[in-house]
Amino acid sequence: MKKRYIILILCFLIYLLIALFIFGSPKKKKSDEADYILFANNQIWKYSNSEFFDVLDNVNIVGQKKFYIYDNGTYKGYFNLGLYESKIYLFDDDDNSYKYDGELMGFTDNNKHKVVNLLSQQLDDNDTLFIQKEFNKNNLEYQYINLNNVNKYVADIDNDGENEIIYNISNMLDEEKQGKGYSLIFINDSDKIYELIKDIKSNQKSLLDGYGYYMNNIADLNGDGKLDFIIAKSEYGSSNLCYMLIESVKNKYKITKKC
Repeated sequence: MKKRYIILILCFLIYLLIALFIFGSPKKKKSDEADYILFANNQIWKYSNSEFFDVLDNVNIVGQKKFYIYDNGTYKGYFNLGLYESKIYLFDDDDNSYKYDGELMGFTDNNKHKVVNLLSQQLDDNDTLFIQKEFNKNNLEYQYINLNNVNKYVADIDNDGENEIIYNISNMLDEEKQGKGYSLIFINDSDKIYELIKDIKSNQKSLLDGYGYYMNNIADLNGDGKLDFIIAKSEYGSSNLCYMLIESVKNKYKITKKC
């Protein structure tokens, strides 16, 4: 009797192995099926073989794919997309539209992605003192700073249970400015600084080839549990934006996708 049960169990295991070999795991997608990431409300990247690529034909992807949508960092549901005059529209399966007011992120894979609500927070005295210290370290003149142009974001970047502060400061595209032109994005992690972007130029040079860098989204794009940074890059005198990606690689932040 015992031997009979062993034979039955072995047969069942062999059946499972054959089924997995023929049909594959139901949770595992095909290796040649790329993921797509929607951001900046109308931009789409393709994620394939651990790399990110620009999608040149957004209309084609929008017409073929449904996206798991986050609005200002909050998951909203699984939607069909529409694209009209560079704006994304969301529809459920009954063609009912969903209105949104914030910053969209969307994913074609159904992993639970952490997406930060990118709402700029008010600066306090500690922030201004810290920024002044960074300006001094980089030989920038703090007296010329316009604090209204400083964006402060708060998020647990490294999953240690403690929030870090991200500062985004730029005057590079200002028509009138004194001192140097600068675009800075850096993280304050318990007074330890991690620089994401540091572009400093003379006033005249910033007018000729200055770029402004601005945080567009902070999210776990590839499902590895680490937050990534989508940065918008804007050239002086141009309304066009391009988007770059900064990821944590071996505890260092690196640009892994350039414009």
